[in-house]
Amino acid sequence: MENHDLEQLDLCPLDAFNAISKTRLRTDLTQIRKILKKDWKLENQPNSNHYRKFVIWSDGSTNFQDAKGRYFTIDKSFLLENFEEEKFS
Repeated sequence: MENHDLEQLDLCPLDAFNAISKTRLRTDLTQIRKILKKDWKLENQPNSNHYRKFVIWSDGSTNFQDAKGRYFTIDKSFLLENFEEEKFS
């Protein structure tokens, strides 16, 4: 979000899975959906809509591509309120 000066990000669980799979963390789509829906209490789009999907390239850079899916919208303010760096210090 900071690299692209965004206030919100749209993503499908598969987008998050693909991003996480580039790290050493291991997860599955069921766990990602649970976090988005139950833990973060986000709602996905009721039907497939167009959105700008983020892609992480092998060199670590990010870009956006047009995609279609039942995405979740994550606001930057939500992340700042719930995951401030100070909470982890």
